[in-house]
Amino acid sequence: MTKCEITDIDDSLEYLVRSEPIITYSQSVLPVFSFFWNGIIFRKIHPLALPFLYIAAGVVLYTFQLNRMVRVFVLVACALPIIGCALFLVSGTYMFVNSRHPAFKSAQDILLNRIETKRAQRKKGAYDLFLPPPNITGKKKTKVGMIVFPGALVNHTSYAPIASELSDLGILVVVLSLEPTRFVADIEANKKMALEAMYDVLSMSDVIVDEWVLAGHSAGAKTAINLVTEMKPDISKLLLFGVGGNELSNGKTLRDTSVQALVINGSEDNLVNGISEKERETFRMSLPPTDISGSKGKTTFITIEGGNHAGFGHYGPQKLDGIRTIPLEEQQRIFVENSVDFLLAVTDGKTKEE
Repeated sequence: MTKCEITDIDDSLEYLVRSEPIITYSQSVLPVFSFFWNGIIFRKIHPLALPFLYIAAGVVLYTFQLNRMVRVFVLVACALPIIGCALFLVSGTYMFVNSRHPAFKSAQDILLNRIETKRAQRKKGAYDLFLPPPNITGKKKTKVGMIVFPGALVNHTSYAPIASELSDLGILVVVLSLEPTRFVADIEANKKMALEAMYDVLSMSDVIVDEWVLAGHSAGAKTAINLVTEMKPDISKLLLFGVGGNELSNGKTLRDTSVQALVINGSEDNLVNGISEKERETFRMSLPPTDISGSKGKTTFITIEGGNHAGFGHYGPQKLDGIRTIPLEEQQRIFVENSVDFLLAVTDGKTKEE
């Protein structure tokens, strides 16, 4: 290989990590509509409810002799949901294009260094893989492999700092790329991405993973919650951060499952603090109880004093978020320490893995 070829490869790698992918308005329409349909309409009401109501309104208008005032009222009532949907799609599409969160250079530097030292890999358009240190035989054996779903509109490179620290402590970490949309509402699409990443890792001859864990930040936490019972092989642990009010869709619950869940939030996270108490309670009741007695699974809640929403990654600031009162590195250190304690704990009464 010539020096020129090596330079081309290095430049290509740096561009791949440091570039900030863009998305067009036309690319944003479908994911915004998917979120609206799957995340709001389908979850809150029956998907056939609106068409049924419009058919019923049409029957009333053309069957009965209504006075003009009543007819105008019915037509306006029918138009309001359409106008509301159109406004949501327009504002959501604008947000997808203009409210994206690029990764800090610090996160890019960490990822580049890890790739160059063969402790990380980037599969373009799919994921970043952070590998634990090899053991004496050269194998990268780990008890836990973790699939991380990024927060909505956040460049997945932003999670390189916490992913690299977790990998140093023996956790294999896969941070999924949701480019170009940076948000995927379709649960089957998320499941496919996660499974493909898992199979890729398991096909590597020098990597051994004993069990898999799902994790997510903010909207990514909602994805992890809704995906945990859909995955095969079974997932026994959930690591959720920056989340407090995203209940399971379609009336599902993890209340009586054997899933172990850890929820970590910052005390200054106003995106979580602004959630109503009713939504908080719904969220808590969708997870296993905090008291393990009489239950298979358990949920542990941890608050990082002084931490905020964006402090779990290297990006920001984020609209509506609170102001972090501790250093970014401190919030992430506390997060990593508690995560490792949880991920490497054995839930059958034995001691933590040595």
